[in-house]
Amino acid sequence: MFLNRFFSGAAFCAGILACFSAYAAEKLTDDDIKWREKVGFNPQVHASVENSSDSEVFSRVPFAYYPYSNELEVAFDVEAANKLLPADATKPAGIPDKVKVSIFPAAIGSELREKYLVYYAPAPKVQADPGKAVASGEIALDAKGRGHGVIRLPDLPSGNYRVEYDFGAAKLAASKTFRRSHFEWEGCTYGTEHKVYAPFTPVAVDGAKVSVVDRTYTVNGLGLFDSVVSKGRELLAEPMRLLAEDQDGKRIEWKAGKISGKALYPDLAVLKSSASSAIGSLESEVSIEEDGCAKIKWTLSPASKPVPVKRMWIEIALKDSEAPLCHLVGMNSMRHNYAGTVPRGGKITWFNQPWRPARFEVQPFEGELPASYQVWESSNQMHWGSQKWNFTPYVWLGAEERGLAWFGDHIQGYSTDGKTSLQRIFI
Repeated sequence: MFLNRFFSGAAFCAGILACFSAYAAEKLTDDDIKWREKVGFNPQVHASVENSSDSEVFSRVPFAYYPYSNELEVAFDVEAANKLLPADATKPAGIPDKVKVSIFPAAIGSELREKYLVYYAPAPKVQADPGKAVASGEIALDAKGRGHGVIRLPDLPSGNYRVEYDFGAAKLAASKTFRRSHFEWEGCTYGTEHKVYAPFTPVAVDGAKVSVVDRTYTVNGLGLFDSVVSKGRELLAEPMRLLAEDQDGKRIEWKAGKISGKALYPDLAVLKSSASSAIGSLESEVSIEEDGCAKIKWTLSPASKPVPVKRMWIEIALKDSEAPLCHLVGMNSMRHNYAGTVPRGGKITWFNQPWRPARFEVQPFEGELPASYQVWESSNQMHWGSQKWNFTPYVWLGAEERGLAWFGDHIQGYSTDGKTSLQRIFI
């Protein structure tokens, strides 16, 4: 079995292959798709504000408040904001080059729950005099009137707050308020010690091998694994690989360097390595914790005259005998994730039909099966209507007692075409 994670494009392998790399959106340009992926919010909302819920309106010009770092993250789109203005409101002439974002006390607010550190609620229809802004900042807008940035805030006192946008001659109030609540446990250091509690055991390092409870990993010069042994059995059919192709489809080879590292604490080991190719140099840092979770950090620096890259991907080959099952957790798909066998002779497919309950099914292939075939891709996850994702944040392959999971929190930071599936599974 192979598990591949694409930076762009596809891959080939034999055995069971899980490949990581389709984004289908309704009448969206590539720029639209990339913008919406960059800021990470759902753009599929109704055109009519009158028929839109507070959540739909909020998704057009979203913000997020981070109390511990005292920051407000804002994504703003002039075209979307104009649609939210009342019909008789003043609109900007042309595309402004910036938007001013201001934070005011919310003098009238909904009943908000004190138990939350931050709580968002619909903004009241009528506001009392909000007084002076407690903070403000500016976000630069591009030629299309889009901007994304972070505004530094003071440590806000407990209370309700609202967000207001000034762009050109127009003024727009966000459709949601937020509440900041202070608690006695904020800033405590509980849970930060590096102790290991049974049944876990301290992380042990022997050269390129790292051992935790019931598992041993062998790290290679690319910061990936040559071997994954779980409860005495090897899971990999071959070493994990980082692959790349140039514009002509020619394979770009990597030359791996030495690996060095040690257990920094009983619950953490860090190994570092380097590799080089016609693309440039790759510095790897692998952090492995006492529960077996491995986090890989790559820093890719271009060569003086780098070869242009068409696509780059990770390929993980698992033994058929060790991975008869899979669990695929999609974006925004709570309670609708595929969990079951890795199908032979068919493809995992999401069906959303009005006359039957929405579900996953294995759709059989027609005709004679090829030696290698795809059984799943990351665009084939739960979706309602036109919103589709090309990224799956969690992919697990294994059996009842052993397995390997790949996870990533978001697509942000990846360079892709915004359409091609980023993950795939092949037999």
